Amino acid sequence: MFVALPPFGAKARRQPFLIDRRYVMRTKLLVPTLLSVLLSGALASSAMGQGTGPVAFDVTESALAWSAACNGGPDSPPLLVDPSITDVSGSNGNQGSNLSANACGFPLYALSSADSTTNASDTVELDDAGGSSTWEGLYLLGGILTADSKTETDACAASSAQTVNCSDTATFTNVSFAGRYITGDFTSKQTFYASDFAVSLSGYCDGLADFTGSLTVGDTSLQNHGNSEAITFSPLSVSGTLTCIGLPLKTMNVQLKDYDDWTFDVPVKEVYRTLNVSLE
Repeated sequence: MFVALPPFGAKARRQPFLIDRRYVMRTKLLVPTLLSVLLSGALASSAMGQGTGPVAFDVTESALAWSAACNGGPDSPPLLVDPSITDVSGSNGNQGSNLSANACGFPLYALSSADSTTNASDTVELDDAGGSSTWEGLYLLGGILTADSKTETDACAASSAQTVNCSDTATFTNVSFAGRYITGDFTSKQTFYASDFAVSLSGYCDGLADFTGSLTVGDTSLQNHGNSEAITFSPLSVSGTLTCIGLPLKTMNVQLKDYDDWTFDVPVKEVYRTLNVSLE
């Protein structure tokens, strides 16, 4: 299962309800009656907003997000794999097995299983959100990136109307990129590169393709959208170009990433985020 997203680096805003209220004031209305009408209108407007607390969270957790461009064409809209989405309050989950997709005539990804959950609370006493994601048997781009498993937990909380703290912890086992096993603990972004790496693709490109690109570990970003902030965690992400060595002649520019997104609809002065990634 996958869900379309806005382009990477952009953020689709959830449109608030718009209410057109027209109050007609007649000279014979008493002041208490007018105050009562205005107060009831304000309460109704608040009830139809996204949250009652100082910070309301929308959270998305997914196994993967991907976007591809075929033969030099435009990028496709990013798509989510096994997403769970919770807006403001409640909890949700999504599970899948034997997940796979092709793009531009190339094998894109395969997952043996995936499980994503999200939750959020928006009350006077508590404004927070959490998520978790696990998967097994990851196989990207014909084996350019493989991993046995992932376990990830993340959370965001507002300590006040002015401060938000977010954290993400992810553990991957047996990660191999371009034929090299990568291990270690990462608390900041690090990138590994591959150039002209030969990939065996049975049934595609006369069986052989070439990849040039990179693996980034521990990527995170913060975007300001005027009346909102958005944090993205990407513990692992791959980007690059896959080119057929044989026939048919074709290329694919691709981005594949482990993707989690947190949006809070009230701008705050301080946002703290930490991402810890372990490759075992």
